Formats: sequence, structure tokens, C-alpha cells
Amino acid sequence: MAKGRNDLPGERTWYVVADSAQARILYMKRRGRRRRARLLKELAQPVPPTRDIVTDRRGSGRLRGGGRGYAMDSRSDPHEEQKRAFVRELARLVSRAVLDHRCDELIVIAAPRTLGELRGQLEGYARNRVVREIPKDLTCLSRAELEARLLQPTGLV
Repeated sequence: MAKGRNDLPGERTWYVVADSAQARILYMKRRGRRRRARLLKELAQPVPPTRDIVTDRRGSGRLRGGGRGYAMDSRSDPHEEQKRAFVRELARLVSRAVLDHRCDELIVIAAPRTLGELRGQLEGYARNRVVREIPKDLTCLSRAELEARLLQPTGLV
């Protein structure tokens, strides 16, 4: 069944287009019969080189009761931790917007791994507003290309 004009997502539907290092939040603005994507917010997480976020030295510790010390390797990947922090911040921003009634529906378009992490980080009330999830990374598209994809009647697939 073809969607009618009134069945299309409204201005209070937010499109969250993200990967683990950048995100764009858009909505569709109607002007007469035309629709255009409007950018609400753009977020970016700079990913510095590993040498800038880790040290070459291993951590160290001492056994109880004295004695010799020992060296420890890091248990986490600093790049992965930065990516998780970015997704947490994005989820916090989107959840707050839903709580403040700035959007009614969410369409989340994200790289598959980011989509799963974002789903887990969104508050329950924000998760309930998600009407569609699309596991695709569209962050590499220009704004014009992204707008064209969002306006496709077939729906981004």
C-alpha cells in the first residue's frame, strides 16, 4: 500500500543518522507539497591517534605483603571506550529531547553495531518512540545525498 501524504513522518519525527564517531539529527520540513531535510544537530567525536590517548608504559602494582611488583596490561581499548562514550552522549541527548516533548517519533539509521549500542543506551520512554531502525551507515553521505535518501518513497533500503 502506498503511503499518502498524511502517512509520511511529520516535522516532529527525528531522523538520527549515526556511527560510533559522528551523528546528525534531522527532521523533515514541509513547505507546501515539498519536503526538505533540516539539520537540527551535528555531533562528532574526534578519534585521536592511539599514541595520544595511551602511554607506552604498562601499569604496575604490588602484591599484598610486600615483595616484588608486577606490570599490568590495559584491559580496555581506549578507542572503543571513546566510541561507547559518544553513543552514550547521543542517547542522552535524544532521550532528553523525547522527555522535553521536542519530538514524537524517532527513526534511527546507524551502523549495525552502533544501532545495538544506541538501543541499549536509550531510556525506555525514548526507545518507545522509535518507529523504525535501519542498520546502515549513512554518515559518509553528504547532506544533499542524505536528504535524497530520506525522501525516497521506498524508505532508505
